[in-house]
Amino acid sequence: LQVDLTEGSLYTLSDGTRKVLEKVDEPITARLYFSGILGEQSPPHARYYERVRELLEQYSNLTEGRFRLQVFNPEPFSDDEDSAVSYGLTGIPLNESGDLGYFGLAASNSTDDNETVAFFTPEREAFLEYDLTKLVLALASPKKTVVGVLSTLPINGGFLPGAGQRPRWSVIEQINEFFEVQPVAPDVPVIDDDVSILMVVHPKALPKKTQYAIDQFVMRGGKVL
Repeated sequence: LQVDLTEGSLYTLSDGTRKVLEKVDEPITARLYFSGILGEQSPPHARYYERVRELLEQYSNLTEGRFRLQVFNPEPFSDDEDSAVSYGLTGIPLNESGDLGYFGLAASNSTDDNETVAFFTPEREAFLEYDLTKLVLALASPKKTVVGVLSTLPINGGFLPGAGQRPRWSVIEQINEFFEVQPVAPDVPVIDDDVSILMVVHPKALPKKTQYAIDQFVMRGGKVL
């Protein structure tokens, strides 16, 4: 039995994270690197490390060990430091001798897909669970679900007369972190079979052929938002 008495329930995982962890059916190995000397010199990093480690331990508990956590102290010129560097983790200078401190994560699945957090910065602590869950999802489901985005607004970006090339809206960029976003033209006659979820934004004056295409997509078992 565990009780979270922290302000803001720092150690209480969201329903979204729990659903992602339920999808972990093959081993994921997470290697957490933290330099002890970094913790000695910087108490904020030491405190943050404890939160990261304890949160990862919860991930392991909820997957009954399918998410495996390993912890390393990469001292200067050690094999653990070589390992951290090989995974592309970022080291920060600790002294005039050029010794580096590491505080990052390298994770892999059974098919050798890799995801990393090069360095955990305390400034991003509010997004810790988001970042870790995104990493787990990428390894648990390497093939992303395809989300088709259909809109009469320039939500997918592209060239606009008088405005030039415009980027995708921020909401679409964030969706793209978890899913594969596929733009769908507002006058499309058929929704592609590889689309699993269709996101329809501001469906103003859609042609009848497109309305029929959406209808048939749902009839085939597709999901529409």
